[in-house]
Amino acid sequence: VVLFAIGLRYPKWEELHAVASEPVESHVFFAEDFHDAINGLYTTLSTFSVCNAAPAGCQVESFPCERKTLETVKELQGNFMCWKGSKGNSPYT
Repeated sequence: VVLFAIGLRYPKWEELHAVASEPVESHVFFAEDFHDAINGLYTTLSTFSVCNAAPAGCQVESFPCERKTLETVKELQGNFMCWKGSKGNSPYT
């Protein structure tokens, strides 16, 4: 069993790391909204042997992103897997 943890908007990173499979860098993800999370997860799963293809227009990118925490309401910079929608409808990207 492989567990992925997906944080939306202001995730609690410690909780995501606690439930995700090792290595957490490959199994913890961030998305600004629900639709980006679904598309990103589908794309990620398509690289595993249980899934074959991703629909056209679905993409996952690795780029520097903001890590936001509810506890401190501060932003941390870093390299993490971030999902970005192909429609560009997010006001945060």
